[in-house]
Amino acid sequence: MDLRSPNEMPLDPPPEQKGQATSVLTPNRLVCRSCQFILTDQPRRIRRQGQCQFVLANPFGLLFEIELYAQLFALPLGPPSSEFTWFPGYCWQVLMCPGCNQHLGWFFSRSDDAFWALIRSRIQILSY
Repeated sequence: MDLRSPNEMPLDPPPEQKGQATSVLTPNRLVCRSCQFILTDQPRRIRRQGQCQFVLANPFGLLFEIELYAQLFALPLGPPSSEFTWFPGYCWQVLMCPGCNQHLGWFFSRSDDAFWALIRSRIQILSY
């Protein structure tokens, strides 16, 4: 088991793993725009309700342009809430950047599924 932090992971899999499914990061990395903390790799973007990008409003009328991802190197904050959820049947929790504590989005979960919704203006894709 590799105990390095996500920011220390290699870009390429070891030679013995080439061609095999692996959790090693790909050359595209999704990072926090403010501090460059590595959040995930782009191929893990997913679709819900037929799309991977949404423009949604919170109860105060603030609009958020979000993208959905299957997995991040982060943990959600606070207890799950079903109040004002954008995805019926899912509870949400806030996501703050582990590197700089900026609000990056939300974690949505239900008993059989979970995903991350990231605010597009607060993330950036770096290609290597």
